[in-house]
Amino acid sequence: MQTILYTNGEHPDFVSLCQQLDNDLNEICGKEKQEECYNQYNTLKDIHDVWIAYENNTPVGCAAFKQYEKNIAEVKRVFVKPGYRGKGISKGLMKALEEKALESGFNTLILETGKLLHAAIHLYLKTGYTIIENYGQYKNIPESICMQKSLSQMQFNTFPVLRTERLSLIEINQSHLSDYLEIFKDENVTKYYNITPLKEQEEAQKYLDWFKSRFDSGAGIRWGISLKDKKGIIGTAGFNNYQKNHKANLGYDLHIDYWNKGYITEALGEILKFGFTILEINRVEAEVMQGNIASEKVLHKLGFKKEGILREWMYWNNNHYDITMFSLLKKEHASFIPR
Repeated sequence: MQTILYTNGEHPDFVSLCQQLDNDLNEICGKEKQEECYNQYNTLKDIHDVWIAYENNTPVGCAAFKQYEKNIAEVKRVFVKPGYRGKGISKGLMKALEEKALESGFNTLILETGKLLHAAIHLYLKTGYTIIENYGQYKNIPESICMQKSLSQMQFNTFPVLRTERLSLIEINQSHLSDYLEIFKDENVTKYYNITPLKEQEEAQKYLDWFKSRFDSGAGIRWGISLKDKKGIIGTAGFNNYQKNHKANLGYDLHIDYWNKGYITEALGEILKFGFTILEINRVEAEVMQGNIASEKVLHKLGFKKEGILREWMYWNNNHYDITMFSLLKKEHASFIPR
């Protein structure tokens, strides 16, 4: 049985696999060349995000990334033991790595490999990487090949405004700071969030900045919910994490004065349509804290299916919380009749 563990750069199995990788590189590329050009760039320093593949509890492969620039991460230390190659292990490692990189706010991955490493080159090209001009420390090393992959293709020249019968779904900007603070000052709104009620504009500003950075990087999109022909927002909704042709995570909130009027259901209906058609999402996920019956009712109305309980999945304020996972597939949305 194959499993993948997410860990850090100090895990002994990762250290051992990296030593085996270095031995392989010494044999293929030459130990002298490795020591002269590459070893200094292949240390485990600053590597905090690591995946280890196991087969029947035996460590057989690894992959990692580390931050290169603000929105760019560098893939490091990708390796599968010779006897376990050709089983899809490297693809599984890369998929897990890319999902975490996107979740962490990176929109681009870069990497370096060697011209003699034909299997690695084939893997990267097959999984969507393209060859680029050698970057940074590899600029003057002719034996190196550098590659790049964009993790998100959600790029718009302007923010996409959506409209429903009663609502306008608009870009959240600085003028909405006080509105956002008013929404999240109420403990009834934050009760099922992993935050405490906001008190100051500085606290609210961090969320507005996060919404903007997610949209600018193509990693997510959050709309402000506004009553038609009225200023201000009464809530927000959108996709916190987005992967084209794969999945997105749904989030939403609403000022308590506008509860039980169908506004969230109306807004999410339009957002889901946009997600499945324009953004080409295949699966939308929504995680709900235990006891949030109102949120569960909204999701049921929209056709979401309850998948199960993620036990102690969320850790916040020194406590672990169970989360209920809901999901909606593109094919289900296409045939769903709203309740």
